Amino acid sequence: MQTHKRKRLEIVVEKRRAPAVLELLDREPGITGWTMLPCIGGRGHTGTRLPEGATDALDTVLILVVTSEEVAHRTMAAVLELLEEFVGVVLMGDVEVARPAHF
Repeated sequence: MQTHKRKRLEIVVEKRRAPAVLELLDREPGITGWTMLPCIGGRGHTGTRLPEGATDALDTVLILVVTSEEVAHRTMAAVLELLEEFVGVVLMGDVEVARPAHF
């Protein structure tokens, strides 16, 4: 099977801030789609977040994007600029896909 190199962006952001990130992604040429998953919990430099609260106000989501290297770098810069106002994490890594026309 032949595979093709792409970049994967992983964006963790508070659920209430996700619409702003998704709007940015939807405007970005070269991004054909995204996937959003709920985050169960985690720990980072701002502390621990667990799904034990009485409200979901601080819940986070994971937004996944697979795209070309050029688009990934441009998008990461735009998301990081947006996250200056929000709590969030952005990761970029290498992936290989089997259907390059989808990404």
